[in-house]
Amino acid sequence: MAKPILIISGQKFGRWSILKEAPSHRQPCGKLCRVFICICECGNISNVLLYSLRNNRSVSCGCYMKEVNGERIGENSKTHGNTPNGYNEYKSLFFVWNTIKQRCYNPKSLKYHNYGGKGIIVCNE
Repeated sequence: MAKPILIISGQKFGRWSILKEAPSHRQPCGKLCRVFICICECGNISNVLLYSLRNNRSVSCGCYMKEVNGERIGENSKTHGNTPNGYNEYKSLFFVWNTIKQRCYNPKSLKYHNYGGKGIIVCNE
């Protein structure tokens, strides 16, 4: 049997700092995984699996990706200001309208054959 890994409070993994160990999480396959309560450099607190910390699958709460993408894409790429920024914003009216147009007018869309391929179009209103 493998020795348990010693993790101490304050230890850093990417932008995460360990606060304390949380109750273990049982995966659907039955495997028990260690979970830690961590605080990100931006101040967000979250439960993170030890596996994710040790293998760099989780380096922050998401703030790192926002910074990287912001630098990579830049402010000049914003054309209308309605592009979703987070998961919850994918329900925005703009996103719904845009996906409707994709299904009706873009032959490369996965659902085009059910909509535009059958002659369905978006009305002007």
